[in-house]
Amino acid sequence: MGLRTALLVARWAALLVVTAGFVSAAAAFQPKAADSDQFVRDVDRGAVDIVLIDSAEPDALISAVTWSTGPFHWRTGPAAAVPVEVGEFKQRMHDKGVEVDIARDAPKLISWPSHASGWVVSVLALVWLVTFLAMVSSTPRWANRWAWFWMFLGGQIGVLIYLLVEPEPLWRRASTSEHVERLPIEIGVPSTSDTRIKGGMGLLLAGALNIAAGLVAGAVGWVLNDGLF
Repeated sequence: MGLRTALLVARWAALLVVTAGFVSAAAAFQPKAADSDQFVRDVDRGAVDIVLIDSAEPDALISAVTWSTGPFHWRTGPAAAVPVEVGEFKQRMHDKGVEVDIARDAPKLISWPSHASGWVVSVLALVWLVTFLAMVSSTPRWANRWAWFWMFLGGQIGVLIYLLVEPEPLWRRASTSEHVERLPIEIGVPSTSDTRIKGGMGLLLAGALNIAAGLVAGAVGWVLNDGLF
């Protein structure tokens, strides 16, 4: 396997991880409403990966919880017919081998990866970091590094777009000579032919991507939790 092919395979693998992470987080954003009977059934059959509660105070009362039965499937509803204290609830879940965590605030900027589930978070964080370092240490073709910086940090799905289009679109395999010819002149050397997206436009695109990511996440979350199950 040549270097070019290896890099292409790595890109596809990274893209699949990022997509899986975004879909997992989207599912967590919009859990399906369920009743306490459903929660008890999911726990008893060993299907629950994690339960999110609103408070960690042992004597606080729990009226509703959010639980996951897989990286792409979340539900929310009462944990029992009557409210139960946090301490008692955590002990019940511990006896069943179920992890209990505190529900986090709504995701902002690049915090959405942490709302994915289980193993997805660790793998996604590593892929995101490696892709970001690859971006800042290279000379991107479609947009300059400042533009990508904003799209990575503020656009939520900027990393996904980067993997799709840099250094060349995945759907169009350009020849090596064509790619070299299109590469912009290195930073620090003035060029009047640099038509890449600049930092200011990248910042605007980051805002647009942020809105688009929220809309897509809402739709994906509904399909996974309500539309398919």
